[in-house]
Amino acid sequence: LGVIAFKKLEDNKIIGIIINYSCHPTTLSYKNDKLSADFPGRVISIIDDLTSGSIKAIYFNGPSGDLNPITTSGTNLEKIEKDKTISYDQLGTYKHTKKIGYSIGEEALKVAKSIPKEDYSTLTEVVINTKRFLIPQKDAKYYSKVWFSNKVKWVLKKYFLFKIAKFDYRFVNFPFFTVERKNLKNYGKTVIHFIKFTANSGNTFGIITIPGELFEDIGKNLISYAPTKKENTLIFQNTQDWIGYLFPLEMYIK
Repeated sequence: LGVIAFKKLEDNKIIGIIINYSCHPTTLSYKNDKLSADFPGRVISIIDDLTSGSIKAIYFNGPSGDLNPITTSGTNLEKIEKDKTISYDQLGTYKHTKKIGYSIGEEALKVAKSIPKEDYSTLTEVVINTKRFLIPQKDAKYYSKVWFSNKVKWVLKKYFLFKIAKFDYRFVNFPFFTVERKNLKNYGKTVIHFIKFTANSGNTFGIITIPGELFEDIGKNLISYAPTKKENTLIFQNTQDWIGYLFPLEMYIK
C-alpha cells in the first residue's frame, strides 16, 4: 500500500491523499449488470465518510495483471493454482466490494495520519521523463501444448480485433491505444513516464506510469531499477493508454 499525503500550509491539516494498491478491481461477479467503480469506489467513499469530506482521495492501481481479489474462491492457493477457473468464476457480491474497499481506505487513512511532520516538505523540483515508442504486432516463436489455441487467438486478433481497434481510433475521443502502420506492419504507439520529485530536504520519490496491466513479478523487477529506490517509488498502471496485459513470455507459452 503506497500513500502520498498533502497538507495545508496554514494549519498543517491533511487535505488530500493519493492511494496506490495492487489488485484487480473485480470483486463483483461477472454476472453483475450494473455500472460500478468496484472496490476503488468504496476506498474513496469511506475516506470521504470518515473525514466528513475534509480529505479528498484518488486511487491508482499498481502492478496487478495477475492479482485477483479473493471473494468466493477461498484461500486454498494450491487448489486455485491447479484450477484457474475457481478464481475467474468468482460470484462476489457488493458485500465483498465494500469489505475490501473499506479495509484499504481505512488503512490508507491510518498511514497518511502516521507520517511524521518532518517527512512533509514543499517540492522544489519535478522532473518528468517521457518516452514514446512503437510496439510491433507479432507473435512469439515457441512450441508448447497451447501453441495451436494461442495461434488461433493470434490470427483473430491480427485480422479482426486489430482492425476494430483501428476503426475505433478514427471515431472516438480517447482510443485504447494509437495504431500506426509502418513498412506494411502494424504497431501500437504508446508513451511511458518516470516522474521524479525532489523535496527541500533532498529526499526523492518517483512515479512510473505504465500503459497496461503489469504482472506482479515484472512490476517488482521494474521498480528495483528505479533511481528513487523501490521503497520510494510507485507504479501507476493503465495510464495514458491500455495496451493489454504485460506478462512474462513463459506465462504465455504455458
